[in-house]
Amino acid sequence: MAHEAAAAAKAIKANLALRSALVTIVTATISGSSRVQFYGESAKQDAVAPYVVFRQRSPGEDSQVINPKRVMTSPLIDVGIWVEDDPFSATAQSGAKEIDVALGSLGSYSVTDANGDTWEVSFRREGGAWIREEVDQKTMKKFYWVGGSYRGSISAA
Repeated sequence: MAHEAAAAAKAIKANLALRSALVTIVTATISGSSRVQFYGESAKQDAVAPYVVFRQRSPGEDSQVINPKRVMTSPLIDVGIWVEDDPFSATAQSGAKEIDVALGSLGSYSVTDANGDTWEVSFRREGGAWIREEVDQKTMKKFYWVGGSYRGSISAA
């Protein structure tokens, strides 16, 4: 297997983009153009809340059938919406709900990566929903990440 994380990121973005309500929530006009704000690992410097960030928390485990060939890997990925001021706002709660509908029980999604390799990707939520708080040290403004952790199953197609 090649780089399964790329397949996971592509599958996450594609499935989040299918949720029109979520796209509406996280679309912002930045530098005169409209941008849907789904980011892997960290948001761009000019991102405007609300936006979605997903990052791999754990590589999970590889399943092997015949050494050394990996058959499947199972990373744990945190996916959430960043909002300003209130983690219990309609924006935060609607965004988190849309993320969960998109990924919480994604049975199977086929994706082709930049190398032309095709993968089967699925996700299920692991654990409950949660909230993280961060404070911008320059402005002292509070931001909240509202989301959950999703266990992926990624295998070569």
